[in-house]
Formats: sequence, C-alpha cells, structure tokens
Amino acid sequence: VIEVLDFLSRCASDGLQRAVTAHGGMAAIRTIGTKEPVEISSSWKFETTPESGNRRTWDLTWTIALSASPGGQVLIHSETLMDSERKLLETAEGGRLIYNDLQRDEAPSTVPGSQTLAFETHSDPARYEGLSKLKLLLSQLRIFGAFSSIPSWAAASTERASARDAMVISTESFVGREGVGLANALYNLQTEHPDAWAKLERAFRAEFPFIRRIVFPPDPGGSRISFAVEDERFSTRRVFASEMSDGMIVFLCLLSLVLHPHQMAALALD
Repeated sequence: VIEVLDFLSRCASDGLQRAVTAHGGMAAIRTIGTKEPVEISSSWKFETTPESGNRRTWDLTWTIALSASPGGQVLIHSETLMDSERKLLETAEGGRLIYNDLQRDEAPSTVPGSQTLAFETHSDPARYEGLSKLKLLLSQLRIFGAFSSIPSWAAASTERASARDAMVISTESFVGREGVGLANALYNLQTEHPDAWAKLERAFRAEFPFIRRIVFPPDPGGSRISFAVEDERFSTRRVFASEMSDGMIVFLCLLSLVLHPHQMAALALD
C-alpha cells in the first residue's frame, strides 16, 4: 500500500514517466510472469470549502492501466476518473475524454498522447476542478520508505543527499523523501510555530538529556543553513548534523513531521 501511495504521489509531483523510472521501470512494477496492463484503482473521499463558502463533498475514484511499449516507454492503456456516479474522465475509442466540471453541456476535450496522465496536460482548476483536486491531494502525500542519514564522507556519490545536508533557506515546511531538507523543516518550525518547536525540543531532550538546545549556524557564504546541537558533554563546541548519530537524525525527522501543526496529508512510514 505504501509503495502504491508513493507511486501515485510521484505521478502528481514528477509525472508518470519519472514515477515509473523511480520505481524501477515497468518490469519491476508488473507482477512477474504477467503481460497484462498494470491496473491501479484508488478512491479518495474528502470535503472542500471554496471561497463561496459552499462546502463540497468529493468521492473520487481514479483508475489507470499502464503497459510498456516494445521500446520500454510507459503507455497509458486507459484512465478514468469518477466523482460518485459522475464521469470526469473516461477512456473511449480514439483517446481519453475529459469533461468540463462547470459546463457539462460542453463537448469534452481529448487528452493528447498516451504517455502522460490527464492532470499533466489539463491543469486549469476552474474548468477541471476534480482533476486539479486529485493532483493536489496526491502531491501532498508524504511517503517515507527510509530516512537517509548517511554523512557526506560515506556517500557513494557526491550527489547523494541526506537529512544531514545544509540547505538553501526556503519556505519548505516539511522534509522531503528520505528526510532530505531537514534543516529547512526544523528552521521553519522554530521561526513559524513556536509551540510546536517547544514540544520538539522537549521530546528531543527526553530522549537525549545531554542536549541543551538546537541551533542553526549559517554557512560562511550566508545562503545556506545547517543545524547543530549544544551538548553538555562538549561545552566548548557545537555538534553539527554531520557529527550526530543516526538515531538523532531520524528522530528529528519524525518529530518535525508528527508535530507540525499544518500536517494534513497522509503520513506513511515503512
């Protein structure tokens, strides 16, 4: 289930082709020994309150069937989207038809190509609200199959990122896949959510009682931030993220996710 959620989330944030590549290609996704298209069906029930104030209930069922071309490209065999009994997207002869959410008497538009999902090509939230809501919902999922806490000196590649890395300061509130961006997530909690930050520090000190506080020393260039702890055992220096134990790094990742007051997405941990 977690793997499927990650795949669907990547479809929304990175596109279908990159999502398949990230999961090892169609050969890794398809059940061994089968040649039929891979079908994934998911249902999403939620409510939205638009600016008009009229709350709306959604009951979306999205089904995609994927196959591989002889050259290895991923092809969309079919794609449908239903809101209860109402069709928002269906696969018909000649392509996939997408219906305007607002004016149902309008002729549906056709999704071009067979290698992109409908929300990759139709992004107008006014005309295709259901499709836009589905993409937004999927892109908000945060999936963690593992936390990458490897220090830079142990990385096989210099491009390998981990939760220990210094980051360019941004408004990103949550850590990314594998815990990347932890410095920004912690800094955001400290500056924007003091109550949640106080809980995080209390929980962290409960596990590691020798920690005085977490600090964010800037890099000499000034454009990046890292994080460090002031440790009672080493009073003359700070212990930087690159020097912390794996347990400290992973625990900070978990705390930053669980304690964030704006955590509205599904949080899946394997």
